[in-house]
Amino acid sequence: MSDFIIDARDIVKSYREGESRLVVLRGTDIRIKKGARIIITGPSGSGKSTLLHILGALLKPDSGDVFIKGENIVKVSEDRRAEIRKDLIGFMFQHHYLFSEFTALENVMIPLILSGRSEKDAKRRAIHLLELMEIAERKDHRPNELSGGEAQRVQLARALANEPEILLLDEPTGNLDHKRAMSLMEILMKLNEDTGTTLCLVSHNRELEQFFDYRYAIKDGKVESEN
Repeated sequence: MSDFIIDARDIVKSYREGESRLVVLRGTDIRIKKGARIIITGPSGSGKSTLLHILGALLKPDSGDVFIKGENIVKVSEDRRAEIRKDLIGFMFQHHYLFSEFTALENVMIPLILSGRSEKDAKRRAIHLLELMEIAERKDHRPNELSGGEAQRVQLARALANEPEILLLDEPTGNLDHKRAMSLMEILMKLNEDTGTTLCLVSHNRELEQFFDYRYAIKDGKVESEN
């Protein structure tokens, strides 16, 4: 079996703009080892989020292949792609996308219940995760009652609900001040050390590079190593 939990090869992705097409990724490759911590930087519009969504089976490339644990997620059915996302991948975004009508605890419980856990088991797991995020005392609050940093920690707890092997993070500190951003990064690093969860983060903030073992940048539609 390959040493790489993610192996993306010759990825091309473009979007239609009026009568023309904007090519965002131009035959890029990236390989990520299991348990690695990698960051991909680049300015807004460079294709960072597009690449992350392709690696996470949220978006299909125009051409190229993406292997997750040896399985080509470009070639499988949509049902299988959804299964891979549910079983292997957690997502965290700049905007928390929590359900406004539910409490923090209920938001974290949702993916667990959708995966077939009992309500009792889902609640136990969700409380444990909120405790790890040091936000359990806010479990009964709705998203509009949480600070930006608190909402991001709830989002992270939800992303970790089903114990993903891969955590994909799209500008997760973008709406946080420096102190809250550093606190979130410390939580992520501890998660990686304690569980071996593979971390792949994209950001325009190069200050975050200090936390990662492997550093890449998107230039002219391709990923280049900066280690």
